[in-house]
Amino acid sequence: MRDDNLTDSGVGQQASSHLRLSIEMLLQGKEQEAQMAWLYAANDLTEAETEQFCLELVATLITEAQHQEILENWSKAWLLYRYACENAPTLENWLRSLQASLQAIATSSDDQLDLEALTQSIELLTEQKFVISHELSSILFETLQKLRALYPDAEDNFSVDTCYYLGLLYHRELKVYAAIASFQRAINLAPERLEIYESLIASLQILVISGSQQVYSDWRQITEIYVDVCVRLGELSNLPSDRFHLSSVTNRLKSYLMSGMYTSAQVYFGELETQIYENAEYLTANDWRSLYIGLLFLVPFLRDDPVLNGRLFEFIADQYRQFCLADFFGRHPQFQLIPKFSSNLLPAISIPAPKRSLRIGIMSGLFRRHSVAWCSKDWLFELAKIAPDLKFYLTAQFESDDITEQYEQFGDRLYKMKATNEDEQIMEMINQLIHDDLDVLIELDSMMNHLHAPIIAAKPAKHCISWAGFAAPYLSQSNYFLGDRHFLPIEVEPYYVEKLLRMPDSYVAISELASIPIDRHAVRQSMGIEPHQVVYLSISAGHKFNPDTAEAIAQILQRVPDSVFLHKGKGDRDVIQGTYEQACDRYHVNRDRVRFLKPRTDTEEEHRSTYQLADVLLDSHPYNSCTHSLEAFWQEVPVVTIVGKQMFSRFGYSFFETLGIQEGIAWNWQEYVEWGERFGKDADLRKSIRARLHRSKQPETLSPLWNPPKFAKNLYELLLDL
Repeated sequence: MRDDNLTDSGVGQQASSHLRLSIEMLLQGKEQEAQMAWLYAANDLTEAETEQFCLELVATLITEAQHQEILENWSKAWLLYRYACENAPTLENWLRSLQASLQAIATSSDDQLDLEALTQSIELLTEQKFVISHELSSILFETLQKLRALYPDAEDNFSVDTCYYLGLLYHRELKVYAAIASFQRAINLAPERLEIYESLIASLQILVISGSQQVYSDWRQITEIYVDVCVRLGELSNLPSDRFHLSSVTNRLKSYLMSGMYTSAQVYFGELETQIYENAEYLTANDWRSLYIGLLFLVPFLRDDPVLNGRLFEFIADQYRQFCLADFFGRHPQFQLIPKFSSNLLPAISIPAPKRSLRIGIMSGLFRRHSVAWCSKDWLFELAKIAPDLKFYLTAQFESDDITEQYEQFGDRLYKMKATNEDEQIMEMINQLIHDDLDVLIELDSMMNHLHAPIIAAKPAKHCISWAGFAAPYLSQSNYFLGDRHFLPIEVEPYYVEKLLRMPDSYVAISELASIPIDRHAVRQSMGIEPHQVVYLSISAGHKFNPDTAEAIAQILQRVPDSVFLHKGKGDRDVIQGTYEQACDRYHVNRDRVRFLKPRTDTEEEHRSTYQLADVLLDSHPYNSCTHSLEAFWQEVPVVTIVGKQMFSRFGYSFFETLGIQEGIAWNWQEYVEWGERFGKDADLRKSIRARLHRSKQPETLSPLWNPPKFAKNLYELLLDL
């Protein structure tokens, strides 16, 4: 034993000597004598001294065990850890004991698995759940890996809770495949535990986001099983399945829509919408939360109808206020839930703008490589120049990337959320925003961030505004929704709760969307595309793809002989390709003219190189491409878009109008096909649009779409007018 590993005891020299002697005896295999030594040492100590002695005993045992690990004396290390566990039975100590036991087994046939250490570790794991640190999770995962190698069937004896919480830990650490395996094991043990299906689906969605093609059918299959389980449980409860657990049918709808199975998703959506209205009295707070956060994100992809969509959004938001927000504010009475409708009927009074600069807050969980950040960061940084009292509030926790680092350069002007529990996060942000006494709070994420609704419902600033990063929150007439005059025309105002604010040009402005240069001719040639061939491009994930789009594209290909179509986007490749092939067959178009590109690239800059291959971008409908259209216009590629009725089907129209370009604007599928044909057959037209897009980026003819300083100035004036 190494004396330098022992510090002088805080309980006297005699006790310290017995402590050293007991460790020596343990290392010699004299366990009984060792125990007698430290019992004798503690015999005459006071209660406080005894507690200190136990702490030093445990520390000494662990230190010496770690030394024995270095020497690869695994049996001795295991013995020392076991005695540490007896005096300090923490999860970390039990795991280290189990690890040493496994190492001893691997190096000596005389040792046996420490079953007590395994049992205690698993029990403590199940009890502690997310209290476990990231460092301790790593030790746990390493231990389990060794356990599987020596005892492949060991996990078959784990309880359902152990499997479930292991899955949660794997999910937290982004070990997705291990998480899925643990959740599946838990479901096999307890197929009626609905929360396990939710967690399994969440892990599958991580694979979907990463671009995995194999996971879509598994995702749909799990959601179908989930729905079936809810049906059976509903029958046992004398309740229809749709009244029992609405989250299951929402998840099923999402799995089909994201796969690209639009027709099935529409059927499920119609059924679900009916169930919501007919069975509202039976739905729980969890149901309304799931619908508000989950379903409402999907609706704009399925239906272009501001009347029906607005009605559904407002209905679900009302219930979300009543069941979820009211509960939060009831538990935290220091905050007040602002009413849905303003009770102040007095006319507005004109108040001079303050002589100081406005105190503005920008709140988002997406200050990173995300479409919201790409569309907002340039004008936000310009706004920061105008408003020295502008602050940023980050409402998510993730590893910083280069975009995050640009915000971090603002130093104290960037507030990072510290809490990890959801309730505590919301309270922290509300308190911080109130403390900062803001004139205006602009939140960028809306329904895409589940923390934002309760925060803005507390009205922590004089004016709270949701930017059209997604739909309006539908929570209070006292707040605002910021868009532009193109996709928020006057006639849609009755279908919103928040007051509408409109920018004079587009609701976004960017200064650059960088891409990696490529050799257009060489890459096209490597794909078998000749220089004279027209290349159409669509960048549409499964939820933006539908049979109408495939039908229109097939018609365009028929009318423009020898043209080629490139599809890029996540989704079930087999489903999407099958839909294109059916459309091509109807119009006698060779299926080989539809090509598929890799759905994901490592960076956005690499992704944007795709536009350099294309001659025309074909926009999606009823949910337009936003960032993709911007990227195409920046790369000087003509775009064809359909203008719809809801805001999401008018993003493209907003960009066209801001650029002053009419060529490519369609009002129905027939005009969409006609514009596709015209661009395909008229090279001069394509060249003309490219030239105009090039001029729109020049300083002397700069379009408002590429002018963040102008956008920031207009926005600041708009905020002053409030």
